[in-house]
Amino acid sequence: MEKLRSDGYRIVATSPHRDDTSPEEFDLTKGKVALFFGTELKGLTSNVLEQADEYLRIPIVGFTESFNISVSAAIILYQLTQRLRSSEIQWGLTEPEREELLLEWLRTSIKKPELIEAAFNLKKDN
Repeated sequence: MEKLRSDGYRIVATSPHRDDTSPEEFDLTKGKVALFFGTELKGLTSNVLEQADEYLRIPIVGFTESFNISVSAAIILYQLTQRLRSSEIQWGLTEPEREELLLEWLRTSIKKPELIEAAFNLKKDN
């Protein structure tokens, strides 16, 4: 969470138990967001709940307290992306951010990525 914060993200816990806001009312103009979803059995850890900057909940009517995690993530992500796309907010990744994210993903997805990087850099230098 500290790395996310240092990169300018707000830590947002999805929980119906705190001083929260709904996806429709959530302030997207305040900057980047890292959403945390809890497990279906136990919810979010106390560490995440204590360190969160903000809380987001899906309004629910009836006897159930929450949706399962896949439904919750789908509802929240759909609502927030729809709002972003219809806003003036510059929400897309910059080209350097896209490249860094791709490189990070490749490093964790490929066996011995350092060998591939070394070969690439050798070709690039020649």
